Parts: sequence; C-alpha cells; structure tokens
Amino acid sequence: MTSHVVIIGASLAGVSCAQRLIESNADLHITLISDEVDIGYDRPPLSKSLKVGEPLPLVDLDPSRKLDSDKIKLLTGNPATSINLDAKTVEVNGIDVGFDKLVIATGARARKLDTFNIPGAPIKTLRTLADAKEIQQIVESKSKPRVGIVGGGFIGLELASALSTHCSVDLFEAQKHLLSRVLPIGISSRVAARHEAAGVNLHMEAHIARVEGDSSTVKIELNDGQNFEFDLVVQGVGAIPNSEIAGEAGLALANGIAVNESLQTTHPDVYAVGDCCSFPLASNGETVRLESWRNAQEQGLHVAEQIASGEHTKFMGLPWFWSDQYDLGLQMAGWPHPEALRVDRECGDQHCTFELNGDHKLISVAAIGPGNSVAKDVKICERLISAGTVISPEDLANPDVNLKKLLKG
Repeated sequence: MTSHVVIIGASLAGVSCAQRLIESNADLHITLISDEVDIGYDRPPLSKSLKVGEPLPLVDLDPSRKLDSDKIKLLTGNPATSINLDAKTVEVNGIDVGFDKLVIATGARARKLDTFNIPGAPIKTLRTLADAKEIQQIVESKSKPRVGIVGGGFIGLELASALSTHCSVDLFEAQKHLLSRVLPIGISSRVAARHEAAGVNLHMEAHIARVEGDSSTVKIELNDGQNFEFDLVVQGVGAIPNSEIAGEAGLALANGIAVNESLQTTHPDVYAVGDCCSFPLASNGETVRLESWRNAQEQGLHVAEQIASGEHTKFMGLPWFWSDQYDLGLQMAGWPHPEALRVDRECGDQHCTFELNGDHKLISVAAIGPGNSVAKDVKICERLISAGTVISPEDLANPDVNLKKLLKG
C-alpha cells in the first residue's frame, strides 16, 4: 500500500526531506506545498552575497532535479491554509489533500516593528527571494544610496557587509554590543571593528523614537535627538516561527511547534522540522528553536529516514552556525551557557572562545578568522563536544596545543 506524505514548506528543511524520501525505496507518494512560486533556492546567499549591479546569488537546492520525480507532486504559489488532524487532510487553495504522514516545514518570517509600518515607504525585510529583489532594485536605482539597517544580528550585519561598497550604511542596534546574546565580547568587538573599517556607521544602544516616510525616503529619529534620512530601511530584528497553522489544528506550541526527541509533534503522524519547531537538544535536553541552515537540513533528512524506515530515532544534531562578513568567516558550534567557563585562544589572525562545563567538558565554541580559516578547528571542536572529552583550560588557551591531539584525551 502506497503511503502519502505531505510536506508543507519548500525551503531547505522541506526540500531536504522530500529529496531523501524520493531516494528511499519506500513505497511513497509525496506532495510538497509552498506558498512561494520560486522554490528550492538557498536563503543564506540573499544576505551574505547580495551585490549591487550583479545578478542575485541564487543557489539551487535541487540541482539534480530530484523534485521532478514521478513520486512527487508540487503545489506552489498557494499556502496551506488549514490542517484537519482527525481527517488527516491539509487544505490548499480550497482543496483537501490527504496524508498518512505530515511534515511541517513552514520556517519563519521576518519580524516587523509597528514603528515601521508605513505603507508605501521603502521599508523592507530580508527573508525571501522577492525581498532580495526589492532591496536590490531600490539600491540600484540611486547613486550612493543611503541605507539604514535596524538590528545588529546576522541578517543585518551580513547585509551591511554586502552593501557597504556601493551604499552609505548606518546600522542601529539596541544592545551595547553586536550579537551580544550569541557571541563573546572578543569576537563581537572584532566584528564591529571590521564594519567600522568598511565605513559602516554603527549606532549602539540606539533606541528609535520616531519614524516618518513617504514613497522615496524614510526619516528616523533616535531618543537622543539624532535624525537620519534614508533611501531604504531594512529591518533585521529577528524572526517569528510560522506555527499558526499547527496551533490552529490543535498541535502544541512552545516558541514554535513543540516536538519530541524524534521531531514528532503531539500527533504521532505529524512532524515539524527547521526554523518553525522547538525541540530538545540531544546534548543537554534543553528545548530550543534554531534558525540554522545545518539544523534545517539535518532535521529534514532525519524525519525522512524515520518515515521511510518506520522507526523512530532520536535527533542527535549539534547546533552549528556560520556567517560571512567581508573577508571574515565566523563559525559557532554547540550550545553556550551563561555559567560556563570561557577560555580565549589567540592564534595569529584567528580568535576562538571556548566554553567548558563544570566537568571541563567542551560545550561550545565560537571562532573568527580570515575566510574559511577557522573551519578545521571548529570541526574538531564539534567532535570534542560530541565525545564529551575532558580538557584543561590551559590546553585550550595555548595556541601551541594542537586541538586534534585533544581528541585522544
């Protein structure tokens, strides 16, 4: 008997799940639903590599055209509007699509501040291909456009890096340090210095009092009385999980769609993966929601393997993030803790900050350096974290100690 798997969402998590199911020998029929017409493209290049006067840097998530398989039906350009758990159907464009297994991969959407709700003004967010096209169109229509970026998170900083060569960029961050919730000060300071060297005007502890705009400009006034005028303002103030369709169906929510260690929701035949779900970390059981490329891909693959095999297994993924800004590469692995022991290592033009728990086991690392230079050390740290290796702080701080040798205990 053929089983029907419905996947809601055709970004990385949903596409990865569909591709693995197509590859399986299981007798399956798959329906992939997307509210976007453009599907199967990678989102990170939209902020990391957007260039003025150049084609958008699209990366195809389905270069071998696996989604053209006769196993799969694509429904694009219309969102799934409801889920009926009793009937096991998903409504799309007024039609009920039945499922045996359902995978919700609806991702997240850019958070928008009420202060910037000025219809018709050049105020944007960056999440989709359509968003990137609008931003590129505006900055290409002017000579040395003035761009204001609200929010010093990864999206805002990567966009500032991408636009700084051709635009005048001001970035507003409410906290004292960039990325202060996720990065140690040593790395945060280096990121800030690189942006300032590129001509980006950083405004820290900036609180916006008033915003005005018309069809061509946006004016921002800060609480301290400073005034700015921009041709474009981009909000980069976080993301909201697209969990409404799950909540309305009666599935449990907890900062996203709540799932167990196998990524099942509170309905045994419904899974949630990627940016829309909150799940228990294998390393410490803490429930988190990750907006991470690798996490989305790994969760999509993990659920596909469970559906194809019929067996439930624990998701063991280790959090990992990366960001490219100018000539710098930043990588993080593991899950930091505010009470952990922090150890810094300077090695030439690279900086690493490690976190150890009370047993001197590595729980997280953050590293920055030119290009992809920190990737090897971070990969080794991932293995140290997974192995639960006991490490002395002195060895971690000493750049003469090869991290790979620490794997041998």
